[in-house]
Amino acid sequence: MDVLDLRRSALGKRLSDARKGAGYTQAEAARALGLSRQALSKWESGESVPSALQVADAAILYGISLDDLILGVQTAAAWERIKAAAKP
Repeated sequence: MDVLDLRRSALGKRLSDARKGAGYTQAEAARALGLSRQALSKWESGESVPSALQVADAAILYGISLDDLILGVQTAAAWERIKAAAKP
C-alpha cells in the first residue's frame, strides 16, 4: 500500500465516521449530497476520492470542520506508516 492509498483509506474512514456520527445512513447522506449511495460507498471505502467541493459539502452536512474531515487526527503510528510507505 502506497502513501496515496493510505491517505484515501484514511479519508474514507473519516467520511464514514463523520456520517455515522451525524446519524445519517449512506442513502440519506448520499441523497442530501446529490450522489448515489454507491458513489458515497466508494468514497468511504477509499475506492474513489471526492472533489474538494464535495468534501466541503460533506463537512457542512455532518457538522464538522473541513480540517477535521480532511486531516483528522494523525497519531504518531499513522505518520510512521506514511513515512515508511514513502521511502523508496
